[in-house]
Amino acid sequence: MLSALPLSDAHPKIAMKMQELFPGYYRPTEAQFKELWENCIFVPDANVLLNIYGYSQSTREELLTLLERLSERVRMPFQFVHEYHRNRARAIMEQVRNYANAEKILKDLYDQELVPRHKHPFLEAKLLKAFNRIRDDLAASRKRHEALFKSDPFLDRITTLVKVVGPAPTPKELEQIHQTAQIRCDAKLPPGYADVKEKGVPAAYGDYIAWTQLMALSKAEKKPAILITDDAKEDWWQIQSDRTIGPRPELIAEFHSECGALFYMYSSDQFIKFAGLYLNQPVEEGAIEEIKQRFLDNLLQTFTLKPEQPPSGAASDKSLLASMPSEPENLKPESPSKPAADKEKAGP
Repeated sequence: MLSALPLSDAHPKIAMKMQELFPGYYRPTEAQFKELWENCIFVPDANVLLNIYGYSQSTREELLTLLERLSERVRMPFQFVHEYHRNRARAIMEQVRNYANAEKILKDLYDQELVPRHKHPFLEAKLLKAFNRIRDDLAASRKRHEALFKSDPFLDRITTLVKVVGPAPTPKELEQIHQTAQIRCDAKLPPGYADVKEKGVPAAYGDYIAWTQLMALSKAEKKPAILITDDAKEDWWQIQSDRTIGPRPELIAEFHSECGALFYMYSSDQFIKFAGLYLNQPVEEGAIEEIKQRFLDNLLQTFTLKPEQPPSGAASDKSLLASMPSEPENLKPESPSKPAADKEKAGP
């Protein structure tokens, strides 16, 4: 029988720890998470900023205020900034349409069911007035969103809080990135390949463009990075049996190899939650729940792959524009203290 040899003598070329060979499969320790949050750059995806237009006023303020407190460490790849500006009007229009649809539903209910006095239901005058106050509030909220096309204080605040934006790629650089992105998409290497079927190429390359730019920002500053994204697709997250475990191991490993630093990802609600834990930032539980529900909606759409259909009789974008002024908890990365989300993307 052969006696066992010391690892260094038997296999001198592979005398490495498993974690060094496969860093993407090992969850950071509590100490590593603490160091990450204390030293990293924070990189909000375009969808995080676009989703701000769909939150309630209190939740929107919670997220914006937190990012403003961290603004000295906020960085954005050129691709994310490009996507935010390109899709901002559409994000606003989505909320205008939501209010208009709700207004139409209540108007039809009022005209067809509440106004006629010859059939049930019958409501007292004071209840009808209360009903109409709801309609008035919806109309006022719609008009406030319409006004954002002319003057957008959220755009102003976002412009101020993002201290550093990565450089735009040259046409030659972009061509090279597209070639690499296609190879990665064919091999289903994250991120970006999950967008190919829906968006086609080169639009699907946007995720990979942003990813390369994110790594370049980290490398330039010699800093670890936290990506905040509400993209729920499998080419960003490791998903097993409908459960989101954490960032794709390939992304963590590639970032470690390219930047020599730690990388991690959070959805917006988890970002707010753990900012309270690691940075002692005050957080409102209601805001976390609202943002979490939006992320879960995105996740559900990712699994069903069914586009949203407007309700019957919903107001069209064309009719709305004509009236415009001259515009589940277990599906998240778990807490670090425990063992173990869309946007349109295109090249500029």
